[in-house]
Amino acid sequence: MTKSNIFVEIQFDQNDILPGPVVTHLYRSFGMTKEANAEHEPHLRQNLTLLKFLPQPVEIANLASFLASDDARNMTGSIVVSDTGFMLVSK
Repeated sequence: MTKSNIFVEIQFDQNDILPGPVVTHLYRSFGMTKEANAEHEPHLRQNLTLLKFLPQPVEIANLASFLASDDARNMTGSIVVSDTGFMLVSK
């Protein structure tokens, strides 16, 4: 029996979220002063994401909640990219 068959038998859903940069306390304090971060963040938003904004943690949490809900019961084995276009812009 394959691993995927075992997951079906116990009705286990495996979906993954691939977030890009997310505005968090850790992100904002990552080795930079507040002034340096204030200078860097607009550059990141404008040049490294297609949608020109950085998501808040709650936006990624909302996606996780959806994937865990009955509304996503038809999804399994999915990789959901939620990175505001970061991977498309990055080289």
